[in-house]
Amino acid sequence: MNNQLGMKRRFLVVLALVLLVGCMANKPKPNEYSAAQGNGDIPEWVKAPPGDNAINMYGIGEGYNLDSAKQSALRDIAGKLATNVKSDTETRNSLHNGYRDSAFRQKINTQIKDTKLTNYEILKTTQSQSQYYVLLAMSRSAFVKDKLDQLTEISSKIDLELHQVDKKNNLLQLVSYNNAIQLADQARPLIYLIHAADSQQNKQSYLETYRDYEQKEKRLSETTKFYLKSDASLSPLVHQIKRVLQTNGFQVGDRANADSILEVRGSIEEAEIFSAKTVKINFDVLVKTNAGQLVSSKSYKLSGASVTSFKAGKQNAMSKLTSQLKDKAGVYEMLGLTGDDAG
Repeated sequence: MNNQLGMKRRFLVVLALVLLVGCMANKPKPNEYSAAQGNGDIPEWVKAPPGDNAINMYGIGEGYNLDSAKQSALRDIAGKLATNVKSDTETRNSLHNGYRDSAFRQKINTQIKDTKLTNYEILKTTQSQSQYYVLLAMSRSAFVKDKLDQLTEISSKIDLELHQVDKKNNLLQLVSYNNAIQLADQARPLIYLIHAADSQQNKQSYLETYRDYEQKEKRLSETTKFYLKSDASLSPLVHQIKRVLQTNGFQVGDRANADSILEVRGSIEEAEIFSAKTVKINFDVLVKTNAGQLVSSKSYKLSGASVTSFKAGKQNAMSKLTSQLKDKAGVYEMLGLTGDDAG
């Protein structure tokens, strides 16, 4: 009985030694990561990432998978660029349309943060418990080249837009400079990004040229003369449009001296519905040169109602037009001088 008990004890001791040796054999090496380790060790390159240099900008990212960690690292680099751009725009005291415009600077910063970064290399990845970490390096020279190529493409479009612009009549010059300004708004973020990535790239001359476009466009908007044309039935509406134009600094005069013709076409319908006098005004504004060349057209649908008279209903409908054309931007929309409406 004692022999059996002794053998059992020796067996248990041997088994324990075997299990211990097995555990030691599977134990991770001192500097080797193991997901099963679960001790939350983070590599030194995550705690102290390499500093940016003249060749590369570095980004550290963290996420629940490799892709989210990579996107986080790209945002890290974009954030550095945005910080540099913010400092640059404040230093240059950027002007837009003749005045300091914080909303415009915010627009630039938003565009920069949304910029898709390319020309980067994944240097290191690791996982610690449920988190993934990524170290990226973005080539400054490759990034700058990409942005310079985009800037060159936009500059070519501007040159084409302003080709022989002085030979055009005032309205077409206004259209051309307005289109050039919209293209310049696409170019500005590129210029700031280029300078943020490489301080040796000085594109100040581009910004000065863009401000020159804005000054010329401003002078044209103040000197271009418009003539309003319509059927007599639309005269109240035309009077309203004339007042809006003049309030925003545009000149309205006779046909002989006009640079542009604003032809208003449409109809005013009156109907009594459940004791309410309802007025619907549907009309188009056709913008033409003084030679009759169509530049743009814009359609409007207005409605108003009154319990007292159709005249009051008509005024209620036209007041909605006033709210749409309350500023220069609204007038430009009517004239087809914004976005794809132009031209």
